[in-house]
Amino acid sequence: MQIDNVIIIGAGAWGTAIATLAASNCDNVVLLANSLELAAEINTEHVNRKHLPGIAISKRVKAVSRLAPEDVRQAGLIFVATPASAVAPAIADLLQLPLHDDAGLIVCSKGLAYHHNEAKFFSQLHKESSFSHLHYAALSGPNFASEVAQQVPTRSTIASRAPGFSARVKNVLVNDHFNMDLTDDPLNAEICGVYKNVIAIGCGITDGLALGGNAAAAVVVQGLRDILVLCKAMNTCADLCGPAGFGDIFLTCAFPQSRNNAFGRALVEGTANEQKTVEGIGAIRGLSLLAKKLGVQLKLCQAVHSVVQHQMSKCEIKRLMSNLIVS
Repeated sequence: MQIDNVIIIGAGAWGTAIATLAASNCDNVVLLANSLELAAEINTEHVNRKHLPGIAISKRVKAVSRLAPEDVRQAGLIFVATPASAVAPAIADLLQLPLHDDAGLIVCSKGLAYHHNEAKFFSQLHKESSFSHLHYAALSGPNFASEVAQQVPTRSTIASRAPGFSARVKNVLVNDHFNMDLTDDPLNAEICGVYKNVIAIGCGITDGLALGGNAAAAVVVQGLRDILVLCKAMNTCADLCGPAGFGDIFLTCAFPQSRNNAFGRALVEGTANEQKTVEGIGAIRGLSLLAKKLGVQLKLCQAVHSVVQHQMSKCEIKRLMSNLIVS
């Protein structure tokens, strides 16, 4: 199978890690950075000190601060690895350029878009918007960017309704230390990828409260139940067994380097305002809107939303989480 030329939009940690994967198989990898300075650092020193320190970036990766029409025209695969809030604007900008005849988008962000005051998963947005003619896939799984870049053995998921497109993506990314499961339901992968952020914040809250392992496990179970409720309401499969399901949930909930987990602990400690923005905050807002529209109850999301929205004391947070677990 011919190897596609690749563009990665977003030179953060995950976008840069994807670029290093693609460069192991592809000679033409373009990485879109948000500044001339970052692009210059990647091109001349082959590092990204701010987002992925200590990692040598392949010389096959060409960083740019603006996409050239010829690069876009030649790229069969375009990975979008921006924060979730920037995915839709990035795609809108991309559509102003001349695209490859067989181009496809791979969204690597775990979040929701807001379209006509509604929260939508990116695969829904794809179906309903001006880029529905492009192939589409969601890349999701238990993937700490630093570990992927360090060539730690990793397994992920690529989800697309088009099996041939999934195979093209896998052909570019897979190597001796990175492999992928192929699934045909991007919405399922996206639901898991978004809701795991909520579960991780919930586990961080229980950690901050020193409630122990039993409570954290109960939070995970409630999160899994909520995912099943959401999948049923959205008429999609409820597969939780792959990398994009329980694999991603386990990684985000069990390891302290997870930003969402750290944010949950910070909520209890009263230092949440000092934390970097985490995807879970937007996920809570979007999932709350979606639950209201669908007429379903997402119990963990409701509880975490209450903690995020209101300045609650430690005792109040403990009472709320305890009620969630034992009620």
